Amino acid sequence: MSASDADGSGEGVKRPRQALMVDATIVITNEEVDVPMDDAVALDDPDAATDVEMVDDDEPDKAFWMTTPGVVVDGDPTTEEVGDGPYKTTFAVRVVDKPHAAIFQKHYKRLPQTQEVLDYHLKQAQVFDVVRTSTVWKSSDGEPLAYFIKEGMSTGLSPDESVALLAESEEATAALQKEYRPKHTPKDSRVADDVKAMKKDMEEKGLKYARIHYSYGKAEGRPHGPGYIRQDARHKLPVVAKFMQQTAWEHRQVSNWIRMIDNSGFWQEAHQRYQSFGQQTLQHLYQGPEACHLGLDVLWNVASGPHRDKEDVPEAWTSTNTWSDYKLGYLVLPEFGVQIDQRPGDLILMHARALIHFVGPTDGNRICHVRYTNKWIFRESQGPPPVDLPCPVDGCARRCASKSIFKKHLKGPTNKEQRAAAMKSGKGKYHFMDENAEVNKLLKEAVDVYEAAAAAKDQESREKEEKEEKELESRRKMSVDFLLG
Repeated sequence: MSASDADGSGEGVKRPRQALMVDATIVITNEEVDVPMDDAVALDDPDAATDVEMVDDDEPDKAFWMTTPGVVVDGDPTTEEVGDGPYKTTFAVRVVDKPHAAIFQKHYKRLPQTQEVLDYHLKQAQVFDVVRTSTVWKSSDGEPLAYFIKEGMSTGLSPDESVALLAESEEATAALQKEYRPKHTPKDSRVADDVKAMKKDMEEKGLKYARIHYSYGKAEGRPHGPGYIRQDARHKLPVVAKFMQQTAWEHRQVSNWIRMIDNSGFWQEAHQRYQSFGQQTLQHLYQGPEACHLGLDVLWNVASGPHRDKEDVPEAWTSTNTWSDYKLGYLVLPEFGVQIDQRPGDLILMHARALIHFVGPTDGNRICHVRYTNKWIFRESQGPPPVDLPCPVDGCARRCASKSIFKKHLKGPTNKEQRAAAMKSGKGKYHFMDENAEVNKLLKEAVDVYEAAAAAKDQESREKEEKEEKELESRRKMSVDFLLG
């Protein structure tokens, strides 16, 4: 959605700078970045019409989020060695009573982010085992789903190197905490009433309460659109650049571990894609030739309720490692019936898009680094080519980048709360049509207009190429005649 059609008027509308995404090909040189409207597109917002793979239910059935742990206990516990050289590690093996295909689905129901859901899972987690040693969880057909690697951030390092690098990350995170102030208060489903009060209480204790996204990605539902460096990484550039340099060793460790455990081809594609962007595109976010993940979130004492990471690449290995001094703060995997006691220097790798997870109550200062890859980056060569469908409704200047976006523009959000809010705002983003026949008719009209314009443009392009080819051939003939003459 462009800034000019945000209100359906077709006229230019000035949007706040934090609501813009800069194309990463724009070189960032200043402490703060002001992005011209021509070089930006609107950030995705909760009401935006997008191609979302999650399924929203207006009245969700409780059964799908009241998870039953599914770990198989079959005889004596087994172990296996993973990795090679200095990375060789022995893992306890736990098997889940579901096959890989049943866990990795194209569509998942979105877990409601409500206090009721959180309270249920917290109560359930009280009886879960607490895992404190290196463990791998596998599907019933033997595919690995998650790894807990005790002291995994130190694997392959000498004791002196480990101490020095761990101290460097602690120092970098402390400096970031002191010098970088996020512009937005994060959402946190653990706080039923007032997130700002929670933040104020934390700050009075000398603790930070924030979430920062340092990533390169694409807008939700727009795999063919321009890439962008997320807004959090576009101010306080010297501070961000120094932090990324000081924590690059973490990314190297994470990437090496993923390379060891991955059998899906994710690491190879992610690594190649990361390096194809390189420092020229990623700029101050680039973390070296061994890196593979395009996103890094830094969380200070913030945690989400039970959820899946819907924006991750489906087969991606998302990583978490923690710092500072805290107690509890277990990562809960309710489908496995376990809590992982992750301490500073430990590493967790998991298929976060497929597995429900959340962090339980924490006492102290828990700082978490999460590395991931945005799924829209991996979809450039998949699916239909980009389109630009004009809305045929009189007076509407909206143009949509896909058929599903177009349909949502005509029909409006299906979620009751979002629909009511959109209707109340009266901004003209949606037309709230109920009849599918009418929507399909208008979609066909828009597609016909687009295809006719695209065909005319293709014909014009072919004619231009033919003309240029004839002119080139003529010049070649004249050159030959001149040389022979």
